[in-house]
Amino acid sequence: MRVRFLSMLAWLVIAGGVGFGACQRSDPATTTVDDPETEIPDTLSTVEQSAFAVDLERYNEMSSGRLDTVDMLGRADDAAWHVQVLNYRTDLIAMTYATWYDGPDSAALIAADDQPHLEDNLGNVYNGVVIPSNPRFKIDSGTTAVGVYVFTPAVNTAADSLTLFINDSTPPTIRVGPFGIFHDHTSGSGPLSTGISGGLSSYKLEIVSLRCSKEGGYVRVNGEVRNISSEALEDVEVVASFSSADGTLVKSGSAVIDFNPLLPGQSSAFEARAEDDPEVSDCNYIFRKLGGGEIRARIP
Repeated sequence: MRVRFLSMLAWLVIAGGVGFGACQRSDPATTTVDDPETEIPDTLSTVEQSAFAVDLERYNEMSSGRLDTVDMLGRADDAAWHVQVLNYRTDLIAMTYATWYDGPDSAALIAADDQPHLEDNLGNVYNGVVIPSNPRFKIDSGTTAVGVYVFTPAVNTAADSLTLFINDSTPPTIRVGPFGIFHDHTSGSGPLSTGISGGLSSYKLEIVSLRCSKEGGYVRVNGEVRNISSEALEDVEVVASFSSADGTLVKSGSAVIDFNPLLPGQSSAFEARAEDDPEVSDCNYIFRKLGGGEIRARIP
């Protein structure tokens, strides 16, 4: 699979993970965000390519704020957006992400109607910063974009949750969330390693396959997951949430994966479902220990 990299100020193509395209910088006048103090990386490292996640320490947008791991996926129309980590700064909200399209058309426009934006539970809107070199954010079929996206203004201190909106009416229309806002008014970052090695080491599962569907009177999230840790994982549960187009939670379901325990290197099928509802248009999921905390799963 080809990897395509996108940041708020740079658009980079990696052809087959071998050759690198030119990095195009934006004119500072076209954004409301200060220029980064450090050089924007013009390549993805081997680790970043294999992990489909950027190294937080290489991007100024992911520094000097409050970091929070979200790790939530939204899917629609053969496209998906994976919200990975948010950084809440006093001047902006930065998000690391992976997004991909695998549909029949040659490409999908992620910013077909407008730039992606965030909305909080109070109704405040945080607009995505336009990328001059690719203002409509086109992703070719079979291509994955990985990078950092920036929204302004800074998050409202009274807000409790955020939802990401990709396109208003033009497919693919993707909603991710709502996810809770990490409020920590102390200085420095939140409880997350800023290095990619520290962040990636917290992944214990890897998604082998994933499908969201409506059939037989049910909405389902099913697929296969692999244990990439060095320990046996007991009582792994998949928890699925099914929401409407505006991000409102409609249904949820959960179930323990087929293999219990899941041994290192072993893969298991999983499925969570709920009774269908005509309002359901999006699905999200997490894995967790039954009755316990989340077990992070990466998407290769």
